[in-house]
Amino acid sequence: MISLLLKNRGACVQTLGGDDYFCDVEIFSTYNPYENGNQSWSVSTETLGNSDLSVTNFPYELLGKKGSKVLSLAPDMSTEGFATYGPWNVDEDLRLAGRYNSGEDIQSMAGVGWLPFVSSVRNKTDPFANYSGYYISNSLQSGGSVGMEFPYLEDAEKRRVLMEKIDIVSMFFPGTEMIEKKNNEAFLREYTKKYPFGCRSTVTCATLKRHKIRSYFSSCLTLTSTYQGSVLYKDGSVPSLNGLPFLDPASTNFTGALEKAKHEKDLVLLVDVVDPSALPPLPPNHRYVSADIPKGYPRSCQPYSERIDYCYRLLSQYINHAKVVITSRIHVGLPAAALGTPVIFVSKGGWLPGGKEKTGRVAGLLDIFHHLSDWRSRRAIESVLFYHPNADISIHVEDYVHGGSQGDFSIFTESGYSVSFFEISSQVVSVAQIRLLLQKFGGVFLSKSTFVRGPLPVSLDEGYSLDEHGNVALMIGKKGLSVIEMASNWFSSYLSSGETQRCMMDPTWEMKSIEDIAITVDRASLLTHDIIMDTKCYDLIEKNCIYNDDLHWKYGEGRTELLKMKDGRTAKFCGNNVWKGGVSCTNRVEYMVARYTQLSEQDAMFSTLEQGCQCTEI
Repeated sequence: MISLLLKNRGACVQTLGGDDYFCDVEIFSTYNPYENGNQSWSVSTETLGNSDLSVTNFPYELLGKKGSKVLSLAPDMSTEGFATYGPWNVDEDLRLAGRYNSGEDIQSMAGVGWLPFVSSVRNKTDPFANYSGYYISNSLQSGGSVGMEFPYLEDAEKRRVLMEKIDIVSMFFPGTEMIEKKNNEAFLREYTKKYPFGCRSTVTCATLKRHKIRSYFSSCLTLTSTYQGSVLYKDGSVPSLNGLPFLDPASTNFTGALEKAKHEKDLVLLVDVVDPSALPPLPPNHRYVSADIPKGYPRSCQPYSERIDYCYRLLSQYINHAKVVITSRIHVGLPAAALGTPVIFVSKGGWLPGGKEKTGRVAGLLDIFHHLSDWRSRRAIESVLFYHPNADISIHVEDYVHGGSQGDFSIFTESGYSVSFFEISSQVVSVAQIRLLLQKFGGVFLSKSTFVRGPLPVSLDEGYSLDEHGNVALMIGKKGLSVIEMASNWFSSYLSSGETQRCMMDPTWEMKSIEDIAITVDRASLLTHDIIMDTKCYDLIEKNCIYNDDLHWKYGEGRTELLKMKDGRTAKFCGNNVWKGGVSCTNRVEYMVARYTQLSEQDAMFSTLEQGCQCTEI
């Protein structure tokens, strides 16, 4: 706006949502729309007046009134165009199924914040059709149904002029087609000497670097999101539909309600979490919403203005109501973090709501969040490095993207350990596949559920052991050796589901053998139960860990009772023991007493003794 005032004599500007025009650059340069007492020129009175956007009717008048179909965000100005993007027509199948992702419009809203006004909303797939103005977009992609290509003109000078009006601040593309088509590579290399590209993904930066095209990792444009937001109040609407109404800014209690909401901020907001089982118990004040505009939303998601309505409600909850946002959506977490709200990001085996992460589209972005990760996946590698700190470790990962984020394993390379990554086609690998791997490289193969118990002697013979599912747990082989048989002179044990749970939760449980060089545990049990300190699995998995994560360690809290048996013997009841299905003996007793009101607590303990709850006879 300041540049418009400087360049155009007699021009006036108006802030988004403000009633007043500014025609003097010095007055406007000191203007703060969120404080009372600012001097601006009032069109209605032709005098200096006050302006305060904290009680403005924008966007209430645009979004809060039913029947609003017109989106007008700018004064009439025909000398130059400033555009953002957005799909004009939402696919009917997506709309009716409630699967249109509002993240598309969240991105375009972030771009709007950098423009003096919006004169046009362009179709994302072809934004330059009959348009030559300024344009800002979160990404320029090649290929795919929503892909967009660089504008190509045979006349290099015309192309350069058009490109100078395009802000490429956050770009992602999965391949090199966009660079290699026609003479794009030479042109982009020359163009970026003056205007380097911003990359949303570290994978994109790595690709551009290989082609000697200047770029920098800018992360995502949505990290520049800045909104005051509004206050939503409950009126009987279903909160999960994101249809709670705005509080009218003209109401007498608006300012007080806004301050109260910002002061309390006690809502735990969950948006499209792919793995709810990974979450701890939630407080009463939590709410589920979706970034996808639901089928039952009170308004249609077809008009652009109605989609902005939905986005603004989400953003208002992030900034004014939520004390934390838990999500698996990138374009939920990024704007929430930009607005100052803590974000916990949840993923599940590389799966996100948009599908399996195979292209590196989120590479580099997850570092912004508190990432609820599977820290147990690192423990098998830590057990190796604890006893063999100079080992060369190769991690074989399904759908690994070259140059992408190493996720939970990046901590090893950052700490100076020799760790590298290779892609495999499947996480389930056969004996023959592992044998070929060791024939090529030599060394020791461990599954991610296998933990070594000490330094492995160089003298160990070749061989392998399997878990109960027939998968390779451990294999030792020399480079070039084509035949590897089952191990015969060393031992490696597998713990069943019940044994793993006792290993993790019962301090009195003992390993069957002390001669095993490694132990393979049941991974499902490892992922769903906490490890009690002073258990055998604590000694195996946690005691020798390199990166402490004691948040998940627990002291034994189960009760220990001496019970007098009918035959005169004394038995010891251990509440930490595992009954059935992973249930602790203490929890089983509490359940039985609650369900069978005539059953005493001691009788309930007696009934569980023969089902795994007896520690020892005394």
